[in-house]
Amino acid sequence: MGILYKVKRSSLIGVILIALITEFTSVYCNFMLSTQFEKFNKYAVVAIALIAAAIFLAIIYYIYQLILRKEDVEYKEVLIVNLAATLTIGAILQTIVMISTSASTNTLANVLIGVITYGLLGWLNWTSLEVSRQAKINISIWTLILFVIAIF
Repeated sequence: MGILYKVKRSSLIGVILIALITEFTSVYCNFMLSTQFEKFNKYAVVAIALIAAAIFLAIIYYIYQLILRKEDVEYKEVLIVNLAATLTIGAILQTIVMISTSASTNTLANVLIGVITYGLLGWLNWTSLEVSRQAKINISIWTLILFVIAIF
């Protein structure tokens, strides 16, 4: 697992792009399956989905960055890889569920996908970040808050 976090800047950009593309796909499928999709311009839907996915990833990263700003160790690459990997898995699961059912995900599906996604994110952050115990607890609390928000 340690080799995963020794990545170059170009690899980090690739990981971020993979996460952005999968989040975009999830948001786009959600728009596509809504009842009002025919009334929207398709280019506007693509732009909205891309902006929503980028803002989602940026907000989560910024929240974790605020929590860890007082830490002396280098954690940014580990945090980016953890976020990108787990959110990619969650977006893929959500897209598979939406495409297979031809409907937006319901609360039960959101709970199951959220448990997998945010549970994996919490575990990866707890085991791989070399930060203080208090910072790990704070990150775990924010991960739980994100899980509760993701349910709805």
